[in-house]
Amino acid sequence: MLATNSRHNSPCLGVVDTDWHFGAKNANTLLIRVDIIMGIEIDELETVVRSPALKSWYYRFFGLPHFGSRVRFSKIKNLLSLSSKTKILDIGCGIGSYLNYACHLSGCSGVGVDRLEDVITVARRVNNYYKLQNQFVVSDIDNYLSGLTKQRFDLILCIEVIEHLENPQAVLAKCISILTPQGKLILSVPTAPVHQWLFKIERDRFSYGVDRHVVDGYTEGTLTNFVKNANARIVKRVETFKVFGQVLWEISEKLRGIKVLYYFIVPVFGLLSRLDDLLSPSGTNNGMILVVEKDA
Repeated sequence: MLATNSRHNSPCLGVVDTDWHFGAKNANTLLIRVDIIMGIEIDELETVVRSPALKSWYYRFFGLPHFGSRVRFSKIKNLLSLSSKTKILDIGCGIGSYLNYACHLSGCSGVGVDRLEDVITVARRVNNYYKLQNQFVVSDIDNYLSGLTKQRFDLILCIEVIEHLENPQAVLAKCISILTPQGKLILSVPTAPVHQWLFKIERDRFSYGVDRHVVDGYTEGTLTNFVKNANARIVKRVETFKVFGQVLWEISEKLRGIKVLYYFIVPVFGLLSRLDDLLSPSGTNNGMILVVEKDA
């Protein structure tokens, strides 16, 4: 397996609760490669809706229907305070959804890095939909980070990436080292032990190919040690996908075959997911989001 890898569920953003999932409309071989190897549920809106204006309208007001990414970003956005001057790096950016939408909201710009050219092609297309100035680079994560000497970032996104890496501690240490003094690293990971129905779906999806999980998940203690060794600390922790959220995700996956109607169902599920913390017991989550800062 390669030492570095890309996020398997590239998060996707939208205005309603908000995440986007941009699919590729190239040849079927590209769709299959991105869908299977990257583990991304390729959205068919690109081929169903031909009008660029209509697609742009949908992207801006509804977001593309990927429930998991929608929920994840709704949590992340509450942890951030962005301005037009914020410099963002998104490692393992996949189709660039987090970076593009964050910059759309704030007017800032950033860099997204992924080693698969196919997904970077989609990320650049989405960047153009928004008329943004983000840069997307095809590169191995280790190589890209090693090439940074003087550049510093106010925000680094590492969303569902390190479970795919052979050397997660080294990658996190390098990310922390290139933060500005007040910068933040947003780290989203699956948890261990895994105790949800969704795990079987993900295990089947990511147990083959180059993007398989190296580990099934992490404990907060393990990640605390990782960042402590890099002279940083965890300042916030948010649980994701508890029992109710897992049920909603399972149902959304079952509804994918409804085609166009599906595009309007998932945003509603995103809103319902806000009940997850209220209806689900603590400790039943299958993911967590951490905010990491440098030690003073």
